[in-house]
Amino acid sequence: SVQLLGVTALTSFAPNEMPGISKEPKDFAKDLAILAYDVGLTGIVCAATDVAEIKKIAPSLKCLCPGIRPKNTATQDQARIATPYAAVQAGADWLVVGRPILEAQDPKAMVKSILAEMQSE
Repeated sequence: SVQLLGVTALTSFAPNEMPGISKEPKDFAKDLAILAYDVGLTGIVCAATDVAEIKKIAPSLKCLCPGIRPKNTATQDQARIATPYAAVQAGADWLVVGRPILEAQDPKAMVKSILAEMQSE
């Protein structure tokens, strides 16, 4: 079945960095999440740091979270990140982990580490 997701505030945006938008990224993300919920989207793409607040107002909205950074990995260009454990604890439904796996010396070991880290810090 087709599932539609809306994109909220990119995880690379820190406060005062969204062109033409004066709201804080977390507040803008919340507004867009409410809109996504109201129009019947399956979910949203949002920072893991926004999930708990969004789930309070729209518990059925699925949250796909990029900007996931395992412990002891570089944040790179991401401003609003979370560890795999923190994202799961916040209620994230899906995690997006790219560069920490792709740039790892042993990608398979990194995936195993991330899976373990999702269970505990």
